[in-house]
Amino acid sequence: VLVCQTYQQKRYNRNRDQIVNQPSSFELNSSGEDVLSIAHEQSAMLPCKAILLIPEPERVMWYKLNSDHYQTAPTTLTVGKHLITKDSRISVFHYTFDPVIPARWDLYISKVKQTDQSLYQCHVILNSISSRSNVRLIVEDITVNIQPSDVIVEAGQSTQFSCNFTGKKRVRRETVTWLKDDQPIIVNQGQIISTSEYPNVTITILKIFSSKPSHTGKYRCTNGHILAKEAKLFVKDSQTNRLFHSLSSATCVLQTRTVQQFLANK
Repeated sequence: VLVCQTYQQKRYNRNRDQIVNQPSSFELNSSGEDVLSIAHEQSAMLPCKAILLIPEPERVMWYKLNSDHYQTAPTTLTVGKHLITKDSRISVFHYTFDPVIPARWDLYISKVKQTDQSLYQCHVILNSISSRSNVRLIVEDITVNIQPSDVIVEAGQSTQFSCNFTGKKRVRRETVTWLKDDQPIIVNQGQIISTSEYPNVTITILKIFSSKPSHTGKYRCTNGHILAKEAKLFVKDSQTNRLFHSLSSATCVLQTRTVQQFLANK
């Protein structure tokens, strides 16, 4: 839903001896606001949806609005690609994939802090037309850790990953999901997921009883808002082992021949 607002200024018309209204600017706004939840110390990417209304702007600005932003002036973070704030964790992620699609002007914040929680606004300007879009950043005081981070097992061996959500706000077990290659895991007879809630931590365990090459991939846990770092699983089958041995043997033979040739030349 788009909200259009026309701002007018009064101008005195001497010919008609009266005051008339003259349009001075036109603003296109996206109603509502996006909400982005992120865990403490993780990175956040805030999308600028205002760019969708003005694909080729003259100027793009990001602001941080205070809780009482109706009374306090907003803090200017960036103008174009230039950083105005002194916070080096903040930058503009400007890129384009297709000339037909508008370029992205997203705001990037690394190592998010609790003080970063606020309402952010992207302001796009082209001549007398402007567009704004808002993103509310919620910083959850929750850390998520997954162990182990990298696993290599033989086919047929069991594998287990453990993921902990730690923080003052309890993570409900029904919100926890395991992902493989960014897709939700559908539990079958060869897998089991168990999740337990405690006052300050929620622990979820993914166990694979008999690992197969198809289990190779990147694993993560999430509660819908917070995403853990990747844990990688590589399952070796008999064919892979033969390949490793053949490569090692070939390398050894090549090194032996090289040494023999070097000694012969001496």
